[in-house]
Amino acid sequence: MTVTLRIHSNPMIYSPGFFRWIEDAIMPFDDGQARSLLDGLGIRHDLIEPIMNGKYAKETDGETLILKIEQ
Repeated sequence: MTVTLRIHSNPMIYSPGFFRWIEDAIMPFDDGQARSLLDGLGIRHDLIEPIMNGKYAKETDGETLILKIEQ
């Protein structure tokens, strides 16, 4: 089953860029911090594990991050 999340940016955080930073700078080096930041983006706890295992696709729609996560 695929779950689609739309994470909207706000005046303080550009969600596509923030997620990219988590992917490139945090995930490869610090699982605990990556999980914490994904939680901070409002991603449900049951979807964080598939993201950590690379079972997702991402795209953007303007300033909105769209994640398609395989469960």
